[in-house]
Amino acid sequence: MKQNRGLVFITFLSVLMISFFISCSKDEEAWLEVDTLNVSVSNDDNAVAFTVNSNVQWTTSQSGNYTFNVTPSSAASGSTTVSVSAPVNTTASAREAVLTIRGGGVVKNVNLIQPSVTFSIIPDQLEMENSESSKTFLITSNAPWTIVTDNLPEWIKSIQPSSGNGNGEVTVTVYENKNRKEKNRHVLKIRSAGSLTTFAIEQAPALNTPPTAPTGLVPEKGATGVSVLPLFRWNASTDAEEDEISYTVSFSKDQITWTHIPAGMNLSVIANSSSGLLEANTKYYFKVTADDGYNEGTTESEVVTFTTGERDVYGDGDYLVYQKSSKPNPIKLVFTGDGYLAEHFRYGGLFDQDVDEGIEGLFSIEPYKTYRDYFTVYKVAAYSREEGITNKTENVKKNTVFSCVMEGGGATDISCNTDKVFSYVLKIPGMTSDDLKNNSIAVIINADVYAGTCVMWNDGRSIGMVPVHKSAKRNERFVNLLCHEYGGHGFGRLADEYCYYDDMLPNDQKDYLQTFQKYGYYLNLSVTSDEERVPWKSFMGRQDYAHVGIFTGGFLYRKGVWRSEQISCMDDNRMYFNTQSRYLIYERIMKVAGETPSVEEFIANDVEKTDHTAVGIKVLDQVPYDFKPLARPVMIKVK
Repeated sequence: MKQNRGLVFITFLSVLMISFFISCSKDEEAWLEVDTLNVSVSNDDNAVAFTVNSNVQWTTSQSGNYTFNVTPSSAASGSTTVSVSAPVNTTASAREAVLTIRGGGVVKNVNLIQPSVTFSIIPDQLEMENSESSKTFLITSNAPWTIVTDNLPEWIKSIQPSSGNGNGEVTVTVYENKNRKEKNRHVLKIRSAGSLTTFAIEQAPALNTPPTAPTGLVPEKGATGVSVLPLFRWNASTDAEEDEISYTVSFSKDQITWTHIPAGMNLSVIANSSSGLLEANTKYYFKVTADDGYNEGTTESEVVTFTTGERDVYGDGDYLVYQKSSKPNPIKLVFTGDGYLAEHFRYGGLFDQDVDEGIEGLFSIEPYKTYRDYFTVYKVAAYSREEGITNKTENVKKNTVFSCVMEGGGATDISCNTDKVFSYVLKIPGMTSDDLKNNSIAVIINADVYAGTCVMWNDGRSIGMVPVHKSAKRNERFVNLLCHEYGGHGFGRLADEYCYYDDMLPNDQKDYLQTFQKYGYYLNLSVTSDEERVPWKSFMGRQDYAHVGIFTGGFLYRKGVWRSEQISCMDDNRMYFNTQSRYLIYERIMKVAGETPSVEEFIANDVEKTDHTAVGIKVLDQVPYDFKPLARPVMIKVK
């Protein structure tokens, strides 16, 4: 019994003690602690951790402009490591949130922040010496970065380090630059937080000794009466490295604004279309710069002063009235040139010489000679960059103002920029687009080649292109070509009378001929041999024009087309227009001048009634001398 009582007592005591402890546990106060109240998340994709200690279960919530990754977001009592992370912040603003931790009525707030990515480089560009050397640049960043080192140029020896996290110092080492002409340059690419930043590295070129200064400048210091298109000359510079030296002439009226003329390796240069003419009676300063083409390789001469004289040259686009008609409605003839350089336009220079020869040649042939006073003749200057003419077959390209092109390969065809020709002619005061329809333009080409072409429009415009051919052969000289292309085709509206083919005139060519005859062109030919229907019937049967008849051949074909005389300028370029051609030229002169033409008046004034059949001896189209006809004209029909 006593043993049972003891056991009962012990059991009672145990229950009493357990109840006491349970009662005490229920009454213990809840607690929750964090080891930091501020968490900063980096931009390197790594998480940041802090610790929560508690005697209760807890949960989390966030408020702010961003929701961070928080793991775990809840836990039981005890010690828990909490991880906070976020992807790289590429926005312009910081990400911020308040992480609230609640448990057992206890609340703790932890501030979460992730700054936006920052990345900068100092200096803006790395300037390296020309010797083998090293320099550093600083990267300031709150994110990892990597320098792209693929395909670095050979002159960069090393870049260390090529990557980092946060701020860093990068050392660039380069080899010696032995190139005197150019500096080395490379643009580095640096990747950080998904962005690409570029950074330039430049290395100075090798040292160079510049050439000596040019001397012996002409015009000389104090010179007066200098041409407004001066020829600048100087003595050559020398170079220690024996480099090729190029020169540039500069001139100015005030030593503030300079005009520059590249001279290449020449020791002289003339003012050109780009520099323009100098002003007459004006003081100028000029200097010459020598350049060896390498680093710091320029040296200037002394500055020389000179004074220009009176104007002695045409400017680009300038015009001159060669002769002036006394008639109330003068016919305007315009002569311009292609392939003439600026220096060719001095008064009395090459342009004047060639054009004057052409004008006088035209007015030496009838009927232009008799009716010369009906014409006002202009000369228009047009500067070209190069002499000569482009030749397609020979692959010769010339930079000329009107872009004249010769087919070559034995062909005599020439083309040009007709719109530009018209634009220069319209520079003449009072010249109108309507004037172009009643007059004619000659483009004299500064090239010694046998060729020539006339472009004609059915509205009356015409441009004759004629090179200055210096041939000694009969009828192939420049003046002969001009009279054929310009006097015959251009103003006279005449057709070619020579024959290329022994065949009958094809129907399409017959239609072509008759179409333009309706516009008043090509009436020196006929597609009929009927004496009553040929355009020159007024001269048939007259004793003073006994050599006028009906002769087969013309318009390139020997049959099916007829001309009025055996020989003429429109056949072999001789300085003679046959009777019908003279009449057609006379007729056009009268009409453009506002007068009424008549056969009677023409005959009364016609001084060229001589039979030219035996002159040069061409009988029945048999030409005993070496002669090559010019290309047929280009006819353009406009609406």
